[in-house]
Amino acid sequence: MSSLKQLSRSGPRKQTYTPILNNPFTQEAHLWPHIENHRLVAEVVKSHVTAPLALARDLRQQAPFDALCGFNSIVQHLENPPLPTSPVFLFVCNKDVNSEILLAQIPILARVSRCQVTLVALPRGFVANFDACDPHHDGFLLVIDNDKFDRQIAAKLRQNVPEPTILPWLQYEPAKISLVASTTPVRSKGKPVPKSR
Repeated sequence: MSSLKQLSRSGPRKQTYTPILNNPFTQEAHLWPHIENHRLVAEVVKSHVTAPLALARDLRQQAPFDALCGFNSIVQHLENPPLPTSPVFLFVCNKDVNSEILLAQIPILARVSRCQVTLVALPRGFVANFDACDPHHDGFLLVIDNDKFDRQIAAKLRQNVPEPTILPWLQYEPAKISLVASTTPVRSKGKPVPKSR
């Protein structure tokens, strides 16, 4: 392997820039339901979803309702929901999750799933409430809306979380292109560039 010093002596080089896609899922990354009253929704989720789950975990008791944490478990449920299917609430800390590629897949999965999905984007900093429920949450929490979940809380959440009006696969947004700096040898006229070993 050539050292940096050897490479620097191999000849003059010029600055070049290679274009790459910033995010392969740019068409879907922005399609999150717009929630008007974030404070109310966050308080409802904290009081009636994350707090009961955290208490059950501390007491080593069974959770009071059916819930899943973590990206992989939730994706598996959305792709192959158990029959008969039940509606679900998908709570996502999209302001706290660092992976844009993971987040960009969620609106699509929510729309194509066989179960009805209410997608709830939570405000920045809410991820700390997920930590007490399950340390492996990845910023995602799914609650199955069956007879174990409070009917009034389910109704209040649906009342304050609008349904998306645009189909993700029909929404177009120009792809974002980034440039990666690199160098390439300067070709001398009449002299072939030596091949690197």
